[in-house]
Amino acid sequence: MPINVYKINVSVNDSQGNRNWTIYQVTVIDLTFPKISFANGTAVNNTTFRRDWIYINTSVIEANFKNITFFLYNTTGLVSNVTNTSETFDYNFTSIVNLVDFNDSQLFFYNVTTCDTSSNCNSTGTRRINLQPSYVDFNVTNTTGTLDFYPTQSIQTEVEAWGQNSTQGGITIDNNLTNTIDVYVKLNETNTRIILKLSNSSTYSNSITINTSYQKIYGGLAVDAIEYIWAWADYNAPTIQWYPELEIKGLKV
Repeated sequence: MPINVYKINVSVNDSQGNRNWTIYQVTVIDLTFPKISFANGTAVNNTTFRRDWIYINTSVIEANFKNITFFLYNTTGLVSNVTNTSETFDYNFTSIVNLVDFNDSQLFFYNVTTCDTSSNCNSTGTRRINLQPSYVDFNVTNTTGTLDFYPTQSIQTEVEAWGQNSTQGGITIDNNLTNTIDVYVKLNETNTRIILKLSNSSTYSNSITINTSYQKIYGGLAVDAIEYIWAWADYNAPTIQWYPELEIKGLKV
């Protein structure tokens, strides 16, 4: 019987023609709690992504649906909550972070609650997700992300311009995008006897050591601008060959 308030009229007659009646009021309510769970498309708990949105999808089983509310929190409290009264069981929180450094990150938590028309409610568990700035790819010329270092000297300690005794001396970057970008570089490998240093000028003293974490090598590369990144090797070894693999990314400013 559907949820509602019903009136039942009961009358009785005997053989002598006497009659009586009464009216009963019956309220039918829902005592079953809704069922809700995360569904396809929702990120696995405790994962990290380079993006500025969080998509949440749920599966709800409830015959007398009233509403569903999506809650989003960060480490300081509630960020947003959205309630649907239609049977729309997914939601995408967008543009929720504005991180300015490639290595920045922000932690979020989310859960979902659904209720029926009898005010029975049920919730998912709480999941956590870590967001980092999304990057963009741009033109990198003069190298495919690899520098070839092969000095001819046998000097034990030396600072050498990359390319002085090798085929690749630096990186030319071309911002072919529609936004100004900051340029970040990291190494996918390290060498115990060679240190790679990069700079956006030809002065060695301005260079920074590149390791396996993203580091800003150039800030504010304008649209259509082309910039040359200089490279040096600090090495303490006899003649050695090294082809370090680089990752080069741009972050929209």
